[in-house]
Amino acid sequence: LRSELGAMIGQVYRRRGRYDKAAELTRESLDVWRQVVPSDHPEAAQRLNNLGTILLESGRYDAAQEFLQASLDMRTRMGRRSESATVLQNFAVLSHFRGNFEGAEARLLEARQILESRNGPTGRPLAAHWRLAGLMASQAQRFEKAAASYRRALDLIGTDGDPLLTARIRLESTGLDAQARCDADVAWRFEEALDDLAAASGLPASSPARAQPEWVDWLIRCGETATARQVTLRAARHLRARSKTDDDLIDWDLRLAEIWALEGDVERGMACAAASAERLAELRGAHHPRTRAAWRRFDRLRRM
Repeated sequence: LRSELGAMIGQVYRRRGRYDKAAELTRESLDVWRQVVPSDHPEAAQRLNNLGTILLESGRYDAAQEFLQASLDMRTRMGRRSESATVLQNFAVLSHFRGNFEGAEARLLEARQILESRNGPTGRPLAAHWRLAGLMASQAQRFEKAAASYRRALDLIGTDGDPLLTARIRLESTGLDAQARCDADVAWRFEEALDDLAAASGLPASSPARAQPEWVDWLIRCGETATARQVTLRAARHLRARSKTDDDLIDWDLRLAEIWALEGDVERGMACAAASAERLAELRGAHHPRTRAAWRRFDRLRRM
């Protein structure tokens, strides 16, 4: 019971961005589990993967690799490598964070082959996998590959799939397609995706939480800074009122920094962007894609 409780609370801390506490509790849970079960056990392999995931998200890549490899090795010894798709996806993310895009693609391919062998060429796990591939390709600025991956994800999940995952994929895909367009068709696609995401999340259409960073980025690119500022401030106030963590708020602070700069207060925007990037480096690590994207935004403001 103690082990189960520690693992559950660790995941709660992880979702709130409290990675040190999450890692501590998950490690304790794993130690307790090891005292009462055989050394090679599927649940132990899963907990090794969970700890590796927390360390990965917090930017501790060497430690993450150690636990992910231990999880993969354990499954291999048990003859259960066919259950290792999630671990391999985490390895792909690790390679991606380190800038090894070819290594990331190789791990994704191995994970995809496992998913297809277990579930066939359709279904939610495979759609989620292609969404991950799209997100990673987009962060690596491989936009054609990202667009193809998102299309594949939408084809796989179909109309009867997970509404929340479907809405999230559609929103990210729209954000990717809209990079160089400011027309009514893109605006309509954003509104539809945001409505679907709000409905799948149980949010009213008027909720500030309906706003998403991809939409605000598009508003900024299209010169709609007044609307973007209003949406961003409402979303940030909503999150702060709900006692959300820095990790949740940084995305909005970065967009507010760009809006301030575009409206003429470049110094204020640069200060906000730099503070956000430094906070992301603390939370996620200096080489995390979000940290690198934050510093790119800061550099863009500095060149104004």
